[in-house]
Amino acid sequence: MPHEFDAPRTIFGSAQSVQVVPEAELLEEVEVRVVKSSPLLTTRLHEPCAWVAITMILALIVYASVRPEWCTDVERCTAAHADIPYIYHACTASALCAVLLHEIACLCLACRAANSAMRIIHSIRETLLPSVFLCVSFLVLFFENIVFVIGTSPWYAHSMRVGDRKLDGEPVYTVIYVEWLVNVPILLILAGKYALSRPTAEIARPLLVTNAYIILAWTAHFIPSSAGRMATVAACLAMYAWSSYDMIPWVTRFHSDHPDAKLFGRPFLSISLIVIFGIYGMVYLCRQYGALSTSTEQKVLHGHGHEFQASCIDGICWPAFLAIPQHAPSHGCQHKHGIPEAIARRGASHGLVAIIIGLAAVGSMHNACICPQGPQYDLRKTQG
Repeated sequence: MPHEFDAPRTIFGSAQSVQVVPEAELLEEVEVRVVKSSPLLTTRLHEPCAWVAITMILALIVYASVRPEWCTDVERCTAAHADIPYIYHACTASALCAVLLHEIACLCLACRAANSAMRIIHSIRETLLPSVFLCVSFLVLFFENIVFVIGTSPWYAHSMRVGDRKLDGEPVYTVIYVEWLVNVPILLILAGKYALSRPTAEIARPLLVTNAYIILAWTAHFIPSSAGRMATVAACLAMYAWSSYDMIPWVTRFHSDHPDAKLFGRPFLSISLIVIFGIYGMVYLCRQYGALSTSTEQKVLHGHGHEFQASCIDGICWPAFLAIPQHAPSHGCQHKHGIPEAIARRGASHGLVAIIIGLAAVGSMHNACICPQGPQYDLRKTQG
């Protein structure tokens, strides 16, 4: 009698009919199987809508608990806000406006150029999502800086209340923390899901923990008890270490799947995020205990920090779009699929155009145009 273990089997079927499945589809299948075997609550935590809901609920609960005073209601806070120069915000907003318009135009060009390729590759729309995230991030940064320029009163700030005469009444710019709650998850999604091809199940916990300690860091400005404030700050540092520890396996698992990948390529992006968040934490600690003034903090965050953050966002998106140079399409393939030469030379993030052209048709060594067949074309094989 034949035994059930006579023939080796895989998750795709018997050994006699092995089916080659793209890495992206394999990751999705593994993720679905993990989700199906998990409890309902854990399953919901893997959904982006749940991340937004949890963050908003936690923020509302914390806000209702501390009930901070608006900066406009405290004379000292209003006076301190008036002494802060806005030149850094104006310069940053101007630069962000230009970059935002460029990225929106590039995204529109990419969508237009990808129309013909979408008929062949059904999942090409997903390759445009990082560009959308990039535009959203720049838009949020722009609005955050523009309110400092056009606002006549600090309606976007609260008054610090920590039981210290030196610090009480100093402005706490809540708008900065709101921006972090939007852009930091975008950074994590770009670094984990799009740059390192990690499933959302691996991104959920560090993302939620990061948002939680951002909210707690804001809360520490309104705790009069010294012991309570120190405990809150210590909890924030512990959660930062926890989320950073959860991000390290992204790099190790990616490197195990891609042994030839260089450390200063995609893996370095996640590591750089840990370092950047650590620098922001040091600035926060110095401000929390009076080592930095409000004006100096704004110079650090807006004079240097946000340019670095914006560069980091752009740096994350580029590797997520890059294609392997040896798979670059030929000139004939480009025109066959209706992709304009101008867009191919300079358009929506050159790497994205390379993917759009490269997925639409892979050029051979003899200037032939080889079109992918079937809906299971492996997108990952064209990425660096």
